[in-house]
Amino acid sequence: MLRHAVSKLSHWHFVSNDESKNRLLQLGEADDSVFVIGSPDIDVMDSPDFARCA
Repeated sequence: MLRHAVSKLSHWHFVSNDESKNRLLQLGEADDSVFVIGSPDIDVMDSPDFARCA
């Protein structure tokens, strides 16, 4: 319930994937306020620099 409330109070939404975007659109959020930016954690794990540190 808290996550839903925060979403309704927000003007911009930055989500990690299309599934999350679709969920917000189903809640009635405007398409032009939802931005798919990816997952920073996965980006770091996929980077060549991460492999050298492991």
